[in-house]
Formats: sequence, structure tokens, C-alpha cells
Amino acid sequence: MSGSPQSAITFTESPNPRRDVLLRCPVFRGVTEPTLSEVALSCQPTRLERKRPRTGMLRGLFVVSAGRARLVRTVGTRVVTLHYVGPTDVYGEGFLSDEDEDFELLVLGELDALRVPLNVMQRLVEQEPSVASRLLDIQNARRRQVEERLTALLTTTVEARVADFVLKAAARHGIPESRGVLIGEKFTHIEIAEYVGATRETVTLVLGVLKRDGLIDTDHRRIVVLDAPALEQRASAVTGP
Repeated sequence: MSGSPQSAITFTESPNPRRDVLLRCPVFRGVTEPTLSEVALSCQPTRLERKRPRTGMLRGLFVVSAGRARLVRTVGTRVVTLHYVGPTDVYGEGFLSDEDEDFELLVLGELDALRVPLNVMQRLVEQEPSVASRLLDIQNARRRQVEERLTALLTTTVEARVADFVLKAAARHGIPESRGVLIGEKFTHIEIAEYVGATRETVTLVLGVLKRDGLIDTDHRRIVVLDAPALEQRASAVTGP
């Protein structure tokens, strides 16, 4: 699970909301004002609702302004979550290395994004080397994340992977409160399973154990982290030889 805590940006907050969305996105930091304004004019606001996975999206870079989605890959009947995207995150960066985007976008609720056309992004990376560098950083970070999860799949228990998922969700979406940290987003058991590489039934059992042991609680389908240090210990458990 990548990214840092960010608030949503609506398209009605300011006289130039498209520019504001770009300014909040790390990819565009440092871009000169005239260039940024020109890019903002070319952007196309897009709203996607929760439906079946979306494939074959128009080429370009999508900058999320509000909502949350999963980038997934389907193999047979199995769905594997590659990454989450939320406000200020981007997807579609594969154009930079001429990669075909073979993922599907699974929207969780609604997703608002700006689509920066492919030709605009290609011109921008030529004019602003820092943009190309940041996009490559995103690609590399996401690949490292997948490699780390693959290693965890082969070396740690399901409980460890679920505990790690909860900790990272709390780091990104956590709201401190009297009991501990409330995870502001709702994650279904099947959603967690498709991220950690387990079945929904196993995830349900593991969450039940963590709750029984006093490490987490639930509040209207949201998870509350009660004992983060103990949860971190569970997240480090490795499988036997």
C-alpha cells in the first residue's frame, strides 16, 4: 500500500481547481507556473463510479483528486491487488517506458481524476526532466513494493501479512482516538485477501484472532488498531522451514 495521507480535492474549491490538483501531486512540484497552467488547461476531469473493473483506458497520466481505487490484475478467477491509489496519486505512468498497462482499475465508491493527455505528458517530460525523474521514482517504488510483497508471501504467515496490511492502512488512513487509531477507510475481507494473497475465509479467521487477542477492534466495518507494538510483532512472524 503506497502513498501518504492526503485529503481529497474537489473541482469547486478554487477558481483554478485543475491547477490545484496538479500542484498537490508530487509529480508536478517544481514545474514552472506558465507550464503548469498550460498543462492544467489540457486536462480532462474524469469521474468513475464503482462498477466492474475498467480496462483499456485512454492513454495518458491520471492524477487522482478524490476517492480511492485498486489497480488489479486478474488471473483466471483470482484477483490480485497490485497497488492502491488515492488523492495526489497517479496511475498510467507506464507510458514513460512504453509499457502496456495490463492492469484493471477497480474503483472503491467514486473516483475523481484529471487525465493529462499522452502527448502533453510526453512533451512535459522533455521540457521538465524532474517530472520524468519523479515518474520513474513512482515506477521503481511500486515495483519494490510488489517485490517485498512477493517475498512476504513466500516467507511470512498469513497473520503476519494481514497485520502488516492493517498497520500500513493505519499509517495512511489512521485517525488517532481514545482507543488507539481508527482506520478511516473501510476494507472488506475479500479486499484484504486479494492484497495479501490469501482466501477471504482465512482473512476473516485471522482478523477474528487479532480482535480476540486485543490487538484490533471494529467500528462500523472499520478497523481500530488498539495495540500497534503487538501488531508489529505479529507482522514480523516468519513461516517455518
